[in-house]
Amino acid sequence: MIRIRRTSIRSLIATDSALVCFLGYTQGDERHVIRGLAVIRPPNDSPVFAQAAEQAARYATEIRASSVFGFWLKLRDAMMSWRKANDKTEASIAFGLALVERALVDAFCRGQQMSFTDCLRQNTLRIDLGKLCKPLAGKKPAELLQPIQPRLNIQLLIAADTEFSVFTDALAQGIRHFQFGLSGHPSVDIARLIAFSERLDRLEGVYSVSLEGNAAFATTTDLRVLWDDMSAASELKKFCRRIGYIEQPFSVEESLGNAVVALFAEWPNRPPILIDEADNAPGACARSFEWGYAGAVFRADRGLIPSIVDACLLGARRDREPVGKWTVAAGPLTTGHPLALLPELAACAALGLTSVTAQPEIFQPNVVELPEAWKADILQAHSETFDSEFRLLQNDGVLSLGDEISESPFGCHCEIDATALAHV
Repeated sequence: MIRIRRTSIRSLIATDSALVCFLGYTQGDERHVIRGLAVIRPPNDSPVFAQAAEQAARYATEIRASSVFGFWLKLRDAMMSWRKANDKTEASIAFGLALVERALVDAFCRGQQMSFTDCLRQNTLRIDLGKLCKPLAGKKPAELLQPIQPRLNIQLLIAADTEFSVFTDALAQGIRHFQFGLSGHPSVDIARLIAFSERLDRLEGVYSVSLEGNAAFATTTDLRVLWDDMSAASELKKFCRRIGYIEQPFSVEESLGNAVVALFAEWPNRPPILIDEADNAPGACARSFEWGYAGAVFRADRGLIPSIVDACLLGARRDREPVGKWTVAAGPLTTGHPLALLPELAACAALGLTSVTAQPEIFQPNVVELPEAWKADILQAHSETFDSEFRLLQNDGVLSLGDEISESPFGCHCEIDATALAHV
């Protein structure tokens, strides 16, 4: 029987919105308390995310369950009831649930002395896919997930307002996978993409790109006009062939609306389009795949178990329709927080993702103040992942995940001492 004895939610530092969750749990009749930790930055600075995290932590101490998955189900149900009673957003509930969930998984893996990859693939977490997605009833995660990835390609996010020099600097570092942000203004976007393609087309070897829609397209027609204009531009002929997908071109409200469904019905040869903003609603991803979306985005602030289910659902679609481009993309990695980044990398590899999206800041020195004891422990345990200033190490755009991540409980190999946070 899993029981959480204590929890603590707080900010790492006053100048950053990231929240840290410490918890201690016991299993069965054991009195030994195993500690777990999670750090996640909420989508924005709204106080509703901290409120939801604190409420999830309170509920967690009241729940008893025979498995991690069973615990998560009870916590999810409690949080959904709290949301309805207090008029909270689905995004805030997903965040609060995700923060406690990650800390519990970290503690559970430490208690089992197993890596997260092994816990997932052997289903030690006892995830019942059919409870969350009926078409997956009777299936195990290992049957549906892509092979474990020891190497992850970096897909560098070049936002619509990012300086062109950031792109050229990335080329010089050997990065060949990019996600370009769109503004929703076809003429502006096409001119910018042509400038990128001129540099990429001159490279030796293969490059790949995706497009970040930023929910910038007011109508479905705007997206199709952009794609038709891109396809007609001779300068973008090779570039368009390298586009893997377009991510979240429409607003949250429009993503599963009638206009999008109609667009997909009349545009069978469209590029693969991924949905990013619908994961908070139960069953939203399953509906989106039926209606024509080609994949979903894994984001830390939306939770681990929902992402596992989405990846398994896409795996089932891939088995049934192998010609389709079914994709799970990794949302931008957390910048400035090694304790947030390590579990994200471990989860991406365990889910079988081949690439991770990263903002340019990922290669800058870590700006978040951490206790000196934490810094020393993390650097000693993860010298193949970070340099001395916590910049992410990469080689020609590839992250090699050694045993220090893949064999750790949940990304972070060392156990973090919560008492050190009092001195920050």
